[in-house]
Amino acid sequence: MKKIKINPKFGQLTNSLTKLINIKNELIDILLNSKSNDPNSISFNWLLHFTSKCFIKQAETEIGPSFNSTLPLATLCYYVLIEIPEFRQIMMAKFIKKCPFIIGFTCPIDTENGRLLMGWKKPNKSSSAFESLERYNERVGGIFSLYAVLTRISLLRDPMYSNITYDKLPITINDGWTMVAKILNIQDESLITDTHFFILGNWWDGCATEFLNAFGRQAEKLLKFIAFEFTKNFIKSSPSALRLMTLGELWINENKIEIIPPMV
Repeated sequence: MKKIKINPKFGQLTNSLTKLINIKNELIDILLNSKSNDPNSISFNWLLHFTSKCFIKQAETEIGPSFNSTLPLATLCYYVLIEIPEFRQIMMAKFIKKCPFIIGFTCPIDTENGRLLMGWKKPNKSSSAFESLERYNERVGGIFSLYAVLTRISLLRDPMYSNITYDKLPITINDGWTMVAKILNIQDESLITDTHFFILGNWWDGCATEFLNAFGRQAEKLLKFIAFEFTKNFIKSSPSALRLMTLGELWINENKIEIIPPMV
């Protein structure tokens, strides 16, 4: 089956651009061949859904332990989004379902339904217990990081897609601004949890430098707000808020922001 050919591709990703292009070509060929051989697009759509699940699964399991793996995975996703326009709606639906923070959605998690809406999982289906906060942060943070890094790839203007104007790109750095702004615009502080700071810390690690390059002074204001205003009432109760503030201090005092190493 074609899904057996697709799944291993994700485990083969490294920091090699050459390897990435080969994987991209193989994956696109599998998907487009399915489309051409299926007049009703049933198997094609099924494979697109399966591919979106593979991206999410890889983000959940690999990005937490190895944050630098975000860039190869995001770049592959970006290539598929560009070359197969039908994939965007499916991929975005999967992003939103698994990590609603991406669209700024937050609800109380003091009920089972609330936790499910925010993407919490139960590791053992025979138990009513949800996963730990640490596992949830790592998993959802991985998905958030994948989307966050997707938003910055548009700035690279890959020569392979130089014929596509910026406004026609599937995801851009402007989407990153919108995503972060919606999180910061939460009016009810009781809804803000450690996870909000955790994912913003991941965003900072993956995108802050590119964000500053794209938006200049406005980005500086936003970063200061994230690190010092958004966190100020949570420093004592949230380890991730404290880390986010520390990232801000490192940037302000030493002009230092960690970056994901570029692919070579």
